[in-house]
Amino acid sequence: RRHIQDSYREEGWLSYLYEKYGDKFVQYRKAWQDAAESKYSPPFPLEIGFELSNYCNLSCEMCYLSVRNNIPDKKRIDLDIIRKVMEESKHHNLPAVKIGSNAEAFMHPQIVEIIDLILSYDIMDVFLITNGTLLSEKIAKIIVEKELARLSISLDAATEETFKKIRGASLAEVEANIHRVIELKKKHNTPLPYIRVTFAKQESN
Repeated sequence: RRHIQDSYREEGWLSYLYEKYGDKFVQYRKAWQDAAESKYSPPFPLEIGFELSNYCNLSCEMCYLSVRNNIPDKKRIDLDIIRKVMEESKHHNLPAVKIGSNAEAFMHPQIVEIIDLILSYDIMDVFLITNGTLLSEKIAKIIVEKELARLSISLDAATEETFKKIRGASLAEVEANIHRVIELKKKHNTPLPYIRVTFAKQESN
């Protein structure tokens, strides 16, 4: 455990969360690692994920939602459902929550209320996935000030042409949105949210 603690002291965002939550955070990360290696089966999930809707603002060529975007039966999760799940989870000391996955989380009209609700349960590791196109100045300010732990942005391309082909949007705009979050982190002197970008390997890229 001391080795784990020492490594957290050396890594920016992990160090920040370790200083904030102490041994509770170390136990969570160790449980996650042990579960990933099939050494441990937690009695309750270490992470709960909320998919906020069944549609997206993009129609990426590799995503099943590109078909669903055209259907009339569009749905989004109700805030009361999230509250009910979180109420049950608090009795199990839930350490992590993932917001979004395939659908675009920032399309939900109550996304700020959802973030506030989840954070009110003292969740250590709140992880939000987005395509980055709706990461406005207002939203960026909110996630930095509220100190979400992690922000994952799906890119799948390194050039404007490839990005346009795969996602039908502007890579330059998404990059500008990412840099806005980085500048806000500097302004607020915080390592959170930890930012990562992801690529799905495919023929087009």
